[in-house]
Amino acid sequence: MIVDSINCGKLVHSVRPEYPKDARRKRIQGIVSLRVVVAKTGEMRDVQALDGDPLLIPSALSAVKQWRYTPCTINSEAVEVGTVVDISFNLDQ
Repeated sequence: MIVDSINCGKLVHSVRPEYPKDARRKRIQGIVSLRVVVAKTGEMRDVQALDGDPLLIPSALSAVKQWRYTPCTINSEAVEVGTVVDISFNLDQ
C-alpha cells in the first residue's frame, strides 16, 4: 500500500546536497523536484527527478537517497509513503 501523504513520517536524518562546481561556475540555481517513496523502514526508495536543471539533479538525487524518516504507520502497521521533495539550490548558500 502506498499512501500519498508524508504527514505521519518525521525526517530523522538528512544530507545537504553539494552544490555542483560546474553549476556554481555557470551561476545556475533553482529547485530540483524529486518524487520519492519512503519505504516501510523509513529509507528512501524509487527516487526520481521530476524537474530541475540537469546540472543540479545528480547532487539532489545523491543527497535525498541518504535521507531517513521514521516509518509511517496506519493502524500500527508500517506503510510506504509517496511524496515530492523540493531541493533548493541558491548561490548564496
